[in-house]
Amino acid sequence: QVFQVAYVIVKAANSPRPGNWILERSLDGATYHPWQYYSVSDSECLTRYGITPTVGNPVYRRDDEVICTSYYVVLLMLARGKIHTSLINGRPSADDPSPKLLDFTSARYIRLRLQRIRTLNADLMTLSHRDPREVDPIVTRRYYYSIKDISVGGMCICSGHASTCPWNEDTQKMECQCEHNTCGENCQHCCPGYNQRRWRPGTINNGNTCEKCNCHGKTEDCYYDAEVDRTNRSLSVHGRFSGGGVCVNCSANTAGTNCETCRDGFYRPTGVLPNDPYPCRLCQCDPQGSLSQVCIKDEKHADPEKDLSPGQCLCRPGFAGERCERCAFAYRGYPDCKPCLCSMAGGTNDDPCSEPCVCKERVEGEHCDRCRAGFYDLRPRNPRGCSACFCFGLSSSCRSLPWGVTQVVDMRGWRVTDRQGLRKVKTFVEVDQVAVRNADVRRTLPALYYWLAPTSYLGNKLTAYAGHLRYSVSYDIPVDSTDSEMISDVDVIIEGNGQALSSGSLGLMLQPFEEQTLSLRLLPENFFDFRSNAPVSRDALMTALANVTRLQIRASYSSVKQAVYRLSAVSLDVASPDAAVGSPAALDVEQCHCPHGYAGTSCESCMRGHRRVDGTLHGGRCEPCRCHGHADDCDDLSGDCMLPLSGCRHNTMGPHCELCRPGFYGNATRGTADDCLPCTCPLSIASNNFSPTCHQDPRGVLTCDQCLPGYIGLRCERCADDFFGEPSSPGGSCRRCECNGNEEAWGGGRVCDARTGQCLRCRERTAGFHCERCADGFYGDATGTGGCQPCQCHPEGATAPQCDRINGQCPCRPSVVGRTCEQCAIGFYGLSSGAGCSPCPCHPVGTAGVACSADGRCHCWPGVEGRSCDRCTSGHYGFKEGGCTPCNCSHTNHHCDQETGRCLCPPNTEGTRCHRCIDDHWGVNPHAGCRACNCSAAHSRGARCDEASGQCSCLDGYGGRTCGECAQGRWGYPACRPCECHPEGTRANTCPAPPTGSLCGCDERTGQCACKENVGGTRCDACLPGTFGLNREDPRGCTACFCFGVSSVCRELQGFVRMQVFMVEGQRSMPVVNQVGQRETMSGVRYQHPEMILHAGEVLKTLHHEPFYWKLPSQFTGPKLTAYGGKLRYTVYFEAEDGSGRSDREPQVLLRGGRNKELLIYRDMAPPRPGQRTQHQMDMTEHEWRYFNSVLDQPVSRADFMSILGGIGNIFIKASYGSRMTESRISEVSLEVAARGNGSSHLQAACQVEQCECPPGYSGLSCQVLPP
Repeated sequence: QVFQVAYVIVKAANSPRPGNWILERSLDGATYHPWQYYSVSDSECLTRYGITPTVGNPVYRRDDEVICTSYYVVLLMLARGKIHTSLINGRPSADDPSPKLLDFTSARYIRLRLQRIRTLNADLMTLSHRDPREVDPIVTRRYYYSIKDISVGGMCICSGHASTCPWNEDTQKMECQCEHNTCGENCQHCCPGYNQRRWRPGTINNGNTCEKCNCHGKTEDCYYDAEVDRTNRSLSVHGRFSGGGVCVNCSANTAGTNCETCRDGFYRPTGVLPNDPYPCRLCQCDPQGSLSQVCIKDEKHADPEKDLSPGQCLCRPGFAGERCERCAFAYRGYPDCKPCLCSMAGGTNDDPCSEPCVCKERVEGEHCDRCRAGFYDLRPRNPRGCSACFCFGLSSSCRSLPWGVTQVVDMRGWRVTDRQGLRKVKTFVEVDQVAVRNADVRRTLPALYYWLAPTSYLGNKLTAYAGHLRYSVSYDIPVDSTDSEMISDVDVIIEGNGQALSSGSLGLMLQPFEEQTLSLRLLPENFFDFRSNAPVSRDALMTALANVTRLQIRASYSSVKQAVYRLSAVSLDVASPDAAVGSPAALDVEQCHCPHGYAGTSCESCMRGHRRVDGTLHGGRCEPCRCHGHADDCDDLSGDCMLPLSGCRHNTMGPHCELCRPGFYGNATRGTADDCLPCTCPLSIASNNFSPTCHQDPRGVLTCDQCLPGYIGLRCERCADDFFGEPSSPGGSCRRCECNGNEEAWGGGRVCDARTGQCLRCRERTAGFHCERCADGFYGDATGTGGCQPCQCHPEGATAPQCDRINGQCPCRPSVVGRTCEQCAIGFYGLSSGAGCSPCPCHPVGTAGVACSADGRCHCWPGVEGRSCDRCTSGHYGFKEGGCTPCNCSHTNHHCDQETGRCLCPPNTEGTRCHRCIDDHWGVNPHAGCRACNCSAAHSRGARCDEASGQCSCLDGYGGRTCGECAQGRWGYPACRPCECHPEGTRANTCPAPPTGSLCGCDERTGQCACKENVGGTRCDACLPGTFGLNREDPRGCTACFCFGVSSVCRELQGFVRMQVFMVEGQRSMPVVNQVGQRETMSGVRYQHPEMILHAGEVLKTLHHEPFYWKLPSQFTGPKLTAYGGKLRYTVYFEAEDGSGRSDREPQVLLRGGRNKELLIYRDMAPPRPGQRTQHQMDMTEHEWRYFNSVLDQPVSRADFMSILGGIGNIFIKASYGSRMTESRISEVSLEVAARGNGSSHLQAACQVEQCECPPGYSGLSCQVLPP
């Protein structure tokens, strides 16, 4: 049996209380859960059980919290100690146990798991005794567990519904004595018949007694249903619909939640109560006339309006009576009960079964069952049988509209207004109604004002004909009001199409605090003309309903200013095809058969594609719209087809859809859907149509008028020069070339590849798909303000001329350091070798440090010598750190043995004073003696050498002092093959000056010549790809292909020679201009063969100040690309007043040109001396030219220089040389250009002129001619 345990008390016997132990519970005896942990110390709670200890008296924060405590164990008692564990007291819901606490304290088995004895620290006594027998036995003899009593306090689990649970001898367990109408072993459910409310456990504060179900004495069993409780469908014994009791097995033919009704086939007569012993009677329905044997069960199911009372059977059509035992009126022949032939709606016979049938005025047929032509809606209440077709005078054929009736209900947007509707006041919304305060409204409106309906009640409401307008009105006034006076006036006003109709002059007299619901049927007899109070015709009502513009319901009913008026439940019956199934039919509403061009239920509208010509509604005229088949509607007055909501279709526009919309072309008046076709600029799809307009010329050629920026061509099918893409491919477009501002601005033409967007003309020093990085040989931020700087890698220290494009670090040879690889690392030397630096060969004893000189010579201690500082100098001995000791030998020139200091002649010397060398030695030195010649036996002409220099006599091809290496221009010792380096492509520092006749040097191991930047090959005899024209004078060896940025493949022009452009014979004038060329003059200029002469005084009258320049004639300008590599020559002369003149610093030559003649460069040189003819000659290459007026004074790039030569605008040659100058002269002006040779051998070949391989569409030597 499971109990609710309240406490557990454990009492020790003659030993201390347990140290570490766990109190556990179980419901099945197999799985145990802890109730509480106990430990000898707080630290063991954490280390052993992983629980934060509870300090002091146990405290519980949750109903199911398991704690660990050392509270009971720390008390030092040798015996009879108690441990009291309370499982309920002190927990949050101890006074009213929660389900969680009840579950936590439920147990069938209790276990004490003992894990450690309490030693009372006696174990520490052994540390001070050598013999364990010396430990006090009074303590150690109690090292065991002993428990003499365990007390468990608890109770039976009776869910709070029992006071006692006595022992039952029969079941051998305690049983709950359930109270509060509960049952079960643990009182865990309500007893049968007491399930009116959901069972809940009993608490101290609330017994939660189970309540008896109300089954009116028809059963003693029930169950609880939460849904029934939620919806209040069960009647309690207290007479309230409260609770969820549902009766089962109802007797006496009853049924229902409370056995309050009868089962099928039985009924409870009027006046019989549900608690009657036998309330239900048997239905006696006639099997012939009734639908079933089920009748109306009780008053709850009755419907007096349909004459259905308790016990009434549900009859078949044509039958009547309480039991359906006879024929109904207008039927005959029981038990068949067939209809009589005369229509009750269309005939005037008192008995429809009497013949012949007599028809009403507008009815016809043998049985008076159909309307005559021009009439509809056969009704019994119509004295004339049918209603006349109205159809606004356009048709006499109609029928009842086959739609159901629904209601317009909308309490949003109501306002109050005066009778004319001129001023409006907002209302405030209450629950399902709108309201206004009379005092607020009277500030704006008069005493009589109206509710103004929102738009949902307006517009075409012809389908509301004969329907009801229903609404509820009420008002409140202060209870103590004394000036209350009721107001009466027109209740409802309907306006539309010039009609104003009212419901009558005498309206409702409404009392305060009273709500009235009114209903107004929309028939002519219920309305009057608002202005004349005359009766209203059907024509007037139908005209107003065709377009209701205002619906007003009276709002004010009292003169009390503090009145509050309310309006609610406004509904308007209308016919709708979407009415709910089973809705009453809108038989009063006509559906006319309209002539062509008319539409609407009463022909009140023009058919789509037609317009009302005369503005008349009744009998008006509709004619077709003239929209060329491109619109369905047009304006009634103007006939304009461009309506806001519909408008012209098929991509047309105009008052009659006679024009094509922008973006389309064609003839819109042909009347077909394909009159206007989309502009194909170049494609018809929206993503590839790049012009908003287009047109078709008389030849039928389509031309796009307004190509978007970046698109060119008749149909915008190509990208402009600064754009790229594939506009003719679906989804393609033209995007601006992304060259990071590094594209060259000269020469025109494409900036990037028309398809891929790859930049074609990156500015010098930049490269990459988008010119986004520095070119080879440069570094920096190509897209930033810093730009790209030259690498300037040291030719001997770097392995390549290219550096890191970001930080500019050159690739250094071994042991070489520095950004440009310009120096050896500390402890290394030999940068000029071109093979990297070698370790300094310094002796660790004789050297003063690890560094050495550029040639590898170490820094020696005093008295130490040798390249490596590895020996004492002559005249010294005792090699040691710090230096050698001087010899004390004056008679041998202070020479001695270097180890002992004994006086000796210097090595390899002879003579009385050691003054000459022995054979095969040279370089007598009074201290060091002589050095051996060491001439190579294989590559010298003998063993002797020059006594002064030591140079051996070498065989051809060998060099060096001892003939032990290859001579200049050879490599691969000892074979020493010629280098064969091409002088034009080899770096100048490896080639001696031409007069020496020596060959250029190369790498002594590989034979690789040291090539210039744009040169390759082992012998430096070939231009690298993208370059041409190997030339000794070019510092880069070869010239980079320019090709106006559209190609990188070129070669040097062949078969052309240098020709001179001279002054033309008879050309006797040359203008003088100021420095920027804005002003020029011929005043003071004359020709005297062979010179042009200017008089400074005359020129200054026009140009006002110096400097001024000769402006060369037109034969020197224009396209001059073939002048590249040629020379500009001229001779100048000037005179000054005092014979000296005053030189200035202005450029000697200015050259202007480029795409827009925006580039201006200059070349400077030493000015002429007064009175001396001076010839100037300058190369037409970019190397010595600089940008004029440039802050950085940078050298001109090849790209800009070629751009200028592609279109030279002006050549200015300096003509002024100081303020004292009186006269200046120029002669012998010439410019070399390339021209095709004629076989003459005396003409110089034209070098350095490129011939490019141009892409399709481009031509010219440098691809300078753009495609058409």
